[in-house]
Amino acid sequence: MLLSLWTTGAGIVRSEDLTAAAQAISPAHERYRAAGAQEVPDFRRHLVPLLGRLGCNGRACHGSFQGQGGFRLSLFGYDYHADHEALTGGEAPRADVADPAGSLMLYKPTHGDEHGGGQRFEPGSWQFHLIRRWIESGARGVEPNAPKLVNLTAAPREIVFSSAGERAALRVFAEWSDGSVEDVTPLCRYQTNDESIAEVDGDGVVTSKERGDTHIIAFYDSGVAVAPVLRPVSERIGPQYPDVPTPTKIDELIVAKLRKLGIVPSEICSDAEFLRRVSLDMTGALPTPQEIETFLADTSPGKRARKIEELLERPTYVARWTTQLCEITGASPTHFEDQAPPEEYARHWYEWIARRVRENVGYDQLVEGIVLGRSRARGASYRDYVEEESAYYRAEDPADFTARDTMPYYWAKRSLRLPEERALNFSYAFLGVRIECAQCHKHPFDQWTQEDFQGFTALFNRIGFGIPPDDRKTYQQMLDKLGDKGNQSQRVRARLRRAQQGQVVPWLEVFLAEAGARVGKKGRVEEVPDPVAPRVLGGRDIDLDADEDPRQALMDWMRRKDNPYFARVFVNRVWAEYFGAGIIDPPDDMNLANPPSNAALLDYLEEGFRDHGYHMKWHHRENARSQA
Repeated sequence: MLLSLWTTGAGIVRSEDLTAAAQAISPAHERYRAAGAQEVPDFRRHLVPLLGRLGCNGRACHGSFQGQGGFRLSLFGYDYHADHEALTGGEAPRADVADPAGSLMLYKPTHGDEHGGGQRFEPGSWQFHLIRRWIESGARGVEPNAPKLVNLTAAPREIVFSSAGERAALRVFAEWSDGSVEDVTPLCRYQTNDESIAEVDGDGVVTSKERGDTHIIAFYDSGVAVAPVLRPVSERIGPQYPDVPTPTKIDELIVAKLRKLGIVPSEICSDAEFLRRVSLDMTGALPTPQEIETFLADTSPGKRARKIEELLERPTYVARWTTQLCEITGASPTHFEDQAPPEEYARHWYEWIARRVRENVGYDQLVEGIVLGRSRARGASYRDYVEEESAYYRAEDPADFTARDTMPYYWAKRSLRLPEERALNFSYAFLGVRIECAQCHKHPFDQWTQEDFQGFTALFNRIGFGIPPDDRKTYQQMLDKLGDKGNQSQRVRARLRRAQQGQVVPWLEVFLAEAGARVGKKGRVEEVPDPVAPRVLGGRDIDLDADEDPRQALMDWMRRKDNPYFARVFVNRVWAEYFGAGIIDPPDDMNLANPPSNAALLDYLEEGFRDHGYHMKWHHRENARSQA
C-alpha cells in the first residue's frame, strides 16, 4: 500500500529518488513480516528507532525523567549504552535472552490491559517479530566501531496536491558511514508543521487538507528529513499564471514559488510608498517632507537605486544596524552590573560595532573581533592592561576604544559565567542554533545529542572574565592601595571616577586559561576532571595545541563554505527586518525541523553574502532593489 501510494500518488519523484529506492535495503516492515525472518536486527538502526516510533522513549512514557513503572529509557533514544543496560540488565531483564517469547518488552506492549501505555502493536506483527528476533539472537548493543548515520533523505522531494483528500506516501532513506542505504520509512517519527494544510500518519502517508504550503518532518536516529508539501491556493498556475517581471534574482526565486502556489504578487508600490518603506527598513527613520517632495518630483530613471545608495551612506543606517547587531550580541548595561562600569561597557561595545558598520567591514571580520576578544594583547603584563583600559575612561583626551582589533566585552557578560552558558549564548547569537535541550537529552527537533553539547561546550572551557591566577596578587595590591569602601557596585563606580580623573586603576579582564583548565563562576580557574574532546556543531573533534585559542577554531569553522549556520542566520535575520518574517521563521531558530519557506531564495542570499566578502551593504542593497 505504501509503495503504491508513493509511485502513483501526488508528488515530484526524481530519478535519483527512484535510484535510492532501488538500491536501498528494503524496509523493516517487509523484512520482518514473517515469523521466521533470520536477519538479526541492529540495536541502533532498528530497535531504538522502533521504540521511538512506538512512543516508548517519549516524554509521556519511559523517556520521562522518572520513567514509568520502574523502567526508564533515554528521551528519544540518545543514550544507546544506558538504554541497552535498561533493557537487558538486572535480575529480571525486559529483554530476556533465556526466554525471548516471555520477555516483558514483548508481553507488555501487546497486552493493553496490563500496560499503562496501552497496546502498542499486535502479537505476530512485524514489530513483534523484529523485537523477538533481536532478543533471541543475543540482544546485542551498539558495537564500539559501528557505522554512524551520515544522511537522511525523504522522497519524493516535494509533494504537490491538487485537491483535498489526496494522499501521498513518503519514503525515508538512511545512509550510513559504511556506505549502506536502508529504507527506514516504518522506523521514523513524523510530524506536520501545519496540520490545517496537510496531515501525516504514523506510516508517513500525507493527506491534503486546506490550500497552502507546509513541510512534513521525519525523525530517525540523529537525522531529520524534510519534505515540502503544497496545494495551490488558486487556479492561476501553469499556463494560467500571468507574466510577472522578475528583474532581480530575488524576484525570480520568489515568483517561482508563488507560481507553484497560484499566488500573483501585488502591483509595484508608488514612489511615496517605496521611499517610506526603504527609509524605515534601512535607516529606521521616516523621510523628511522636503526629501519626499524632491524624490516625487524626480522623473529620471534609476532614482530608486540611487536613493538606496544614498541611504546606505547615512549615519542613520549605521545607527539602525549597529543597534540590531548590539541586540543580537547582547550589548546591554544590565549584563555588567556590579562587575564593571555597565554604561561604559555598553557604550564602548556600540561604538566599536558602529565604526565597523560605517566602514562596511565584513560581517565575518566584525564577528571575529568579538569572538576572539581578549582584554590585553599577547605578551602584555597586567599593569600594561590596566593602563590601557583606564585610558578609555579619561575625561580629557580618552583613548579610542574603537581602534582596538577586538572587542572583549561579549565574554564579560554576567550571564556567561559558566562554559555551558557561553556555549548556549554563542550558538544562539552567531549561529541561530538553540541547543538547550541537548544539555539533558537528544534534541526533539534537531540532530543534537548530549555528546554534541558537551563537545561544543568544551570549546568554551578556557574563556574567563575576572583576574587570571598569576595576576591576583598585583590586582589585590592595587585595590588595597585605592582603599575604596562600599559594596561591589560602589567600588566599581569609585574606580570609574578615578579613571575619569586620569588615574590608573585595576580592572577585571577577559582572559584565556591554560589548556586543560575550566573557568567557572567568579572567574575561578578549575581543573577539568573528565575532559571531553572539543567539537564544532555537526562536525568532528578538534585537535588543539596547548597555546592555541579554541575560539580561532570556531571562527575558522564558521567561515567555511559548508557551514550551514553563520552566514545563513545573518541574512535570514536581516530579511526578517525587511519583510516582517524570516525565510526561516522565527528568524533565529535554525533547527532542522524548521525549514525555510523558500529554500532556493535562502541559499542564494547565503551564498551571495559569502561570495561578496560578508559585506552587509551587499545584502541590504540586494533586498531593497528587489521588486519584492
